[in-house]
This record gives sequence, C-alpha cells and structure tokens, in this order.
Amino acid sequence: MTQTAISKAMTTIAQAEQRLGLSRTEDEQFFLEWQVGLPELSQVDRSELQTMRRRYLYHCTEDHLLEGAVTLLLASPLLTISRFYDPPFRMKAETSVQLSPMKF
Repeated sequence: MTQTAISKAMTTIAQAEQRLGLSRTEDEQFFLEWQVGLPELSQVDRSELQTMRRRYLYHCTEDHLLEGAVTLLLASPLLTISRFYDPPFRMKAETSVQLSPMKF
C-alpha cells in the first residue's frame, strides 16, 4: 500500500476541511484544559487577540503561510502584547552565516 504524506495530499486548510469533513469551531469549551488556571484577559487583550485570529484565518485558509508571514501575523504581536520586548527580556536574533566556495 502506497502512503502519501499529508503535506503532499493536502496543502491548505480548505482542502483538509473539504476532504476530511472538518469544520472550524467557535466553541470556547473546546480544549478546555488549555484555559484552566490562567489570568483573566483584559478587554483590550481580547480585542487584539481576536484581530490576530481573524487575520491569521484570512491569510491561511486558501494558501500556505511561510515562517516570515506567521511571525508578522502572530508571533510579533503576541510578544508585544505579553511585553516580551520590554525589560527584563532581551531579543536576540539569529547569527548570520556566510558560505563561500572553496578553491582547490
């Protein structure tokens, strides 16, 4: 039996929803264990998160999102909201690497 990786068989969320009969849920009780024991979010935080969610769903449903797009849409705004760009935290970027061909 030939097996195909899911990333080759389905490349978008829309394809997965169609082929597997999946549907997005708005049920706040879904994955309840992820919500227990957390501090209450302010209305401003809720609004920011809802905006990020809406943008992410808009951009990812029909096409692939590369790492840079996810960083712009989600990671950077989440780090801003959670104040990880402020003291005592420091941001550190990847070290650049330069490759050059060797002469023989």
